[in-house]
Parts: sequence; structure tokens; C-alpha cells
Amino acid sequence: MTRNGVGKFLLIDDDILLRANLVRNELDWRDVGQHKVDAVSRKIRMINPAAECTVRRVRISGQECAEGVDEVLTAIAECDVIIDATANPLVFNLLSYVAKSNCKSMVWLEVFEGGIGGLVARSRANIDPSPQTIRAGIYSWCAAQDQPWPWTKAGDYAGVDTEGRVFVADDADVSVIAAHATRMATDILVDPTGPNFPSSVYMIGLRQGWIFEQPFETFPIDIKPTEIEPVAVANEEMVKAGKDLIQSILEKSDA
Repeated sequence: MTRNGVGKFLLIDDDILLRANLVRNELDWRDVGQHKVDAVSRKIRMINPAAECTVRRVRISGQECAEGVDEVLTAIAECDVIIDATANPLVFNLLSYVAKSNCKSMVWLEVFEGGIGGLVARSRANIDPSPQTIRAGIYSWCAAQDQPWPWTKAGDYAGVDTEGRVFVADDADVSVIAAHATRMATDILVDPTGPNFPSSVYMIGLRQGWIFEQPFETFPIDIKPTEIEPVAVANEEMVKAGKDLIQSILEKSDA
């Protein structure tokens, strides 16, 4: 996105780059042992020295104090587009709440275990259904294909077929899905009503498996709201309800 002209970023992650990450990461050996957000910030400024990068070395769904999480979510709410690249259901729930309650657009992506493909999805503020509605629509679409959603938690991107062969999602797989998500997020910044992505969700196949019969098979999913979703209006009651929701999710993740 830096090369497309985006000049301000909020980067959030507590993870450290390990040697094993290099097979599916844009970072390289110079960054091994560093926090990923610091390494990504450095890489962004190598492309655009004037870019502003704010880093937060925290795990949104981890064992963080409520005050710290509230500060991070407040900072996220000020962004023009929220991008979730974690494939973590708890993180998705928190970010989707922030997006809906603050009328922000959200893009999320996931690389499926085994490197068979992935998805890119978006919810444009005041245009598309909410992220939660879209996610429910994805599950319903999969069930309608007689192929229920098989990933109920964040995976390790490694899968085993019926013959015991292991397939690991590599840099090529991650790059393809990330590139589509980047294009989708950039288009929202340029023109939210643009025609480039007429559907909210795209399931993208990279090899045969699950719903994909062949590589590069793509399924666009156009999800309509089941009812008119009201435009979110920030008020004290909504903020309190949101904080209560966040606290309950954190408590469950700590259990």
C-alpha cells in the first residue's frame, strides 16, 4: 500500500519474526529476532521515508490490561480502513465491533491451511453489510455448497491430505492473497463505490482441495443484508456496551 501512495500506518502485533517465518513473509534475515511491527515499519520507510508509522507491540486478543486494549482500539477507530490479517476469530470480533460502531471500512484476509487458497473480504462503511453479517454469509454460502467452513480457529497454515502428504502455505500463497487484499483496501481509500470489486467476498483457489477443483478457481460471494442495518451512532451507552463486550472476550481468551 505504501507504493500506492498510502503514507500513514498503525501497525499492531506482538509477534517476533522467527527463522521459520521467512518462507511466507516479506521480511528477510535482517529482521529475524525483531518485532514484526518494527521490521515492517522500517521496510515502509525504505519505500517512502516520509511515511508515518505508529507501532503497538501488543496482541489484541491476548492477556493485555483492559486500559491498554482500550487505548489500542481507540487508535484503530481513527484509521480510515481497518485491515485484519490475523485469521483469529477473537481479533475479528473486536475489530468488527470497532468498524461498525465507528462507521469505518474493514478488510480482512485469510490463507487457508495447506495452502489450498484463501479469501479476501470487505465491509465498506454505510455501503456493505457489517463484518459480522458478511462472515455469517460466508458460512451460509459454504453450507449451501455442501462444503461447511472447516476452519473454526486460527491455523498453522499446514495441512495433510488423505495420503498423508503435508502441504504448507508458502510465500507465494501468502503473497497472492495479500496482494488481492491490498488492492481491495486501496480501492476503498480511493473510491469506496468503485466497480473493481463488485462482491464483498472472494474465495481464491491456489490448488485443488475443499471447494476448489483446480488452481486459480475463484468464487465471488455477494452478501446482502438480511435487514437494514442502522448507521452506528457513537454514544455513552454504545461505548460502555462495547467495552463490556471487549472485557468478556478477553476474559474468555485468558481462561
